[in-house]
Amino acid sequence: MLTGQLHAATVPPEAADWALEPPRLYFRDVPLASSGDTLTLTVDDDALDHYDIALYFLEHYDVLGTLTFWPGGVLTFVGAVKTDANDARIPLVVRCTAI
Repeated sequence: MLTGQLHAATVPPEAADWALEPPRLYFRDVPLASSGDTLTLTVDDDALDHYDIALYFLEHYDVLGTLTFWPGGVLTFVGAVKTDANDARIPLVVRCTAI
């Protein structure tokens, strides 16, 4: 099981006039499947129904994609943010080193 929050260091420049805090991707108690030396979770609608996973940026947004924990403590998320506007999706790529 993996629990974590990935916070952006700053508010994106295009949102500086209205955003109160930087965006954060969070996930709580998600199971990761072993695949060689990595652990992964495919974040789809089924995973969203069962686990607490979202992007928070003034409100909570669902995300779809792949969460991967690599050797050396590197965590990545590659996918998209689901918006309410016509089910539009905005690409999202996050990479960080776990501390």
